[in-house]
Amino acid sequence: MVAIPARKQLSGESIQDKRFKTYLNYVETLSNFLSVTKSFEGLKNTSDHKSFSSIQGGKCCDYQHLERVLRNAWFTELQLNLPSQFDDFAKFSNHWAVVQSYYACFLSVSSVFLSKGQNVEKSHAAASKEFSNLLMTSPKLYQSPYNILCVHQDREHEYINAPKNFGEESISTLSNLTTNNLEHYATFLKTTRDKQIKKRCDQWKNQNKKNRISSIEKKRITITNPPTSFLNCFYRLRCLSNYEDADYFLFSLNNEIDANLFNKGLCKIVWHFQLNNELLIAKNIGKNKYISTLENFSEKINHDLTEELMVKRWGYISKVL
Repeated sequence: MVAIPARKQLSGESIQDKRFKTYLNYVETLSNFLSVTKSFEGLKNTSDHKSFSSIQGGKCCDYQHLERVLRNAWFTELQLNLPSQFDDFAKFSNHWAVVQSYYACFLSVSSVFLSKGQNVEKSHAAASKEFSNLLMTSPKLYQSPYNILCVHQDREHEYINAPKNFGEESISTLSNLTTNNLEHYATFLKTTRDKQIKKRCDQWKNQNKKNRISSIEKKRITITNPPTSFLNCFYRLRCLSNYEDADYFLFSLNNEIDANLFNKGLCKIVWHFQLNNELLIAKNIGKNKYISTLENFSEKINHDLTEELMVKRWGYISKVL
């Protein structure tokens, strides 16, 4: 395990700087864990598993609709990656980079379901729920850490599809990050789930005009809340950067190094997630239709980044499909 030196806190570092660095650490934890080698091994493991080989294609009801949504996912990912081509741009783009990251993932997951005859892309909640359901029933279709789920067992958090000894570890602005430290991701899942449940409890109190919620009702809400996934975590980040904590992301302007790390980390996380989704899409609709969609997009966009992103991913997928 390779340790990455902890950042030193700057004198006079503001609460905005600290809050942004906490989000940065979540992103870095996932980014550090991912690599092309791991992802290619994950692709091979997925393609060799019976849950993948048993997929019956030909269920897509509307290929034109699927292609529009997939192109939207790809174009959003291109927009996310453009600032990384220029040294000074990342720090000005992070306010919207998380939004672009989430929508690239959301649209890509929606494309997976469209390719198998399901339409969920009009609802964030529906897409997240279906994604969690897919990971519950066919966990081997996605590689770690994307297939890890957080649920409640009685009052305790429990992690499904997780490696052995997977558990929470506090993450702060001064955490020592490591390349394989998924414990920080456990904390990300746990805190995201806790916020989901708190939001539903608050909604219940508002709807029922109550100041407090009974333990029985809170337990019902907790148990019925769908498993919390990677997609939920990124939706939470999207809301924070766009609404709740927007100022904290704007304060990444103060530190160009952190701003670039954050941007590049998001790009990497999205790239590897899309790799997994595109394997499933290609399996569902067939090689020829997928290649046709990709070639059509590449010809219209005609940008070097399409080679680094979509075309490069297809190179890995074609070796195992």
